[in-house]
Amino acid sequence: MKRISLGTVIIFMFVILLVITQHFRYPIKSDNSNLKKYILEWSNRHNRNNEIPKKDVQILDWIDFENRRHVSILLDSQLGEVRLIKGINGKYMIESSGHGTGNFRYRVEEGKNEKRFIFAGKNTDLLINKISFILEGEEYTINVPKQEYFMVGFEVNNNIESTFPESETLRFYDDEGKDITFDVERNTLE
Repeated sequence: MKRISLGTVIIFMFVILLVITQHFRYPIKSDNSNLKKYILEWSNRHNRNNEIPKKDVQILDWIDFENRRHVSILLDSQLGEVRLIKGINGKYMIESSGHGTGNFRYRVEEGKNEKRFIFAGKNTDLLINKISFILEGEEYTINVPKQEYFMVGFEVNNNIESTFPESETLRFYDDEGKDITFDVERNTLE
């Protein structure tokens, strides 16, 4: 009969512990089928007795970027985003989230080898065809899908240090190339 060394037992126990930890720490399935449940738990985790708990989540779209997933949501009718991180088990956990009354959420996300600009929004009345903005002196243009809610992501200059574009440079255009920024901003405030 062979003897099992103490080192083998320790390695085996470590692997078992790692598998169990990953299972419970990263519970969100890769197809997002159980994501709504975890968003509600996450959103209500600090609720005090006098606050109204979040009740309704609608998953709009998502973009995978390296080991992260950026999810566009409606949380009680407010546009929001949830950032997930992928575990070694292929499942996800919530890393951060945010929501609010605005119609747009955007930022530069940094990966290991590149940076990507993620832009999610509501295209009220489907008027928006393109969005342009300046980020550290470089102009970028986004083609907006003809749908009420959209999410797009694309690579930006890796040397960019800013997380957000200069807000005064954010412009919205219709199908004919007409600047409709004023109309879009007015819709956002209504």
